[in-house]
Amino acid sequence: MIQRICKKLTKHRWLKLWAYSEGLEPTEYHYKCRICRGAFWSYDAPTRQKDIKRLEAWRSEPDSYKNNSPTKPSEWY
Repeated sequence: MIQRICKKLTKHRWLKLWAYSEGLEPTEYHYKCRICRGAFWSYDAPTRQKDIKRLEAWRSEPDSYKNNSPTKPSEWY
């Protein structure tokens, strides 16, 4: 119900990048709405500056951490 209202009022404008697929082509980017917590995915690369920085930080992390978890636990919510 909340997701429908959020979609009508805001069209889920406030999305946060929280994961991406690694090793798959094309790359899937996973987003969460900051208001209703709805989950979405897209093949389009992120355009928000914060999301681009977050993606670069994830890609520069050591491989051992990437194999354990696709995202940082502090950024799940």
